[in-house]
Amino acid sequence: MGMLQRHEIRHIRTVDRNWYPEDNVMMMYVEFGMYNQYSRDLSVDARRGLNQKASRGWFPNPLVPLGYMHSPYKQLGDIEIVKDEERFDLIQYGLKSVASGRLLPKEALKEITKRGLKTRGGNKLSRSVWYIALTNSFYYGEFEYPKNSGKIFQGKHIPMITIDEYNQIQTILGRKGKARPKKHFFPYVGIMKCGECGCSIIADPKTKIQQNGNIHKYLYYRCSKKRGKCSQKTVEVKLLEKQISALLQVLTLPQDFHE
Repeated sequence: MGMLQRHEIRHIRTVDRNWYPEDNVMMMYVEFGMYNQYSRDLSVDARRGLNQKASRGWFPNPLVPLGYMHSPYKQLGDIEIVKDEERFDLIQYGLKSVASGRLLPKEALKEITKRGLKTRGGNKLSRSVWYIALTNSFYYGEFEYPKNSGKIFQGKHIPMITIDEYNQIQTILGRKGKARPKKHFFPYVGIMKCGECGCSIIADPKTKIQQNGNIHKYLYYRCSKKRGKCSQKTVEVKLLEKQISALLQVLTLPQDFHE
């Protein structure tokens, strides 16, 4: 509006009318203010809808990872993300081949390309995109939204691999386990080993977002299982602390050490 009044631009066209430098400024402020508020309300509604979709367990981005697709005929309450029948099995084969150690990442890419895998644009899958896929938690059933927010949602889509297979892939790639934003300090990590297999005990935080918007955070500890199968299950932090407290109560300091 300032540029129009300074004659730096000659004409503004809106949905309803045309505006010129000599037009009533007050009316221009009112109409433009209404347009601006409508745009802000639309943006808020769009974000609310995307967050609600994520809380229902569906990845809200318009482009889902390779191997999946948005259901083209869905209604609210239906399955919203389905298999891309042309690519799902090939991507799954590549991920499982790397997780099992049968193929190196670059060998798996070569094999699935040989079997006919192509991007949605009809091109060969590049190495960089393949390595991004290898680190994408969406393939074992979780996703972060918005990006870099630290909010993790449990997806309702069909996972390609298990979380253990995902962690094994990260180990092969030289990454340290499950890729999560590191914004918290977890007590007890680094001081415990699994009594069954000897692997490290790691923290596994979970965030549950209900449909009414309530957020519940939980903290579990579990064996990393980096040496293979282990029958030990996860333990919630409150139960773990009770076990630690019970252990400490049976310990005593020698008098000589105390003095």
